[in-house]
Amino acid sequence: MGKLIFFLITVLFIIIATKLYKGQWSWFIPEYNMLPEDKKKEYNKNKLCRAYSYCMIICASATFLLLLNEFFPSNILFAISCGLFVVSIVFLIFWMLINNGGKK
Repeated sequence: MGKLIFFLITVLFIIIATKLYKGQWSWFIPEYNMLPEDKKKEYNKNKLCRAYSYCMIICASATFLLLLNEFFPSNILFAISCGLFVVSIVFLIFWMLINNGGKK
């Protein structure tokens, strides 16, 4: 059952990442979605969606490693997948700081 769940989560992350990369599904970004319409115009939606899509790809890679860990149990695979989740969070934080939160 765990293998199926990790597979479905990986596929879900890949679908979300591809949609965000194309600039669609911006409703998936909570900070951007909660802004009023006049404030949303200050942000570069495509740039913001691309950054979140990169994070989703990293998370998809991490869940894929967890799926591999179900077939080939290893502490190294688990540690790498946990590290990838942390890397995705740190990447997003630094990207927001460097790019002024995605503002134009």
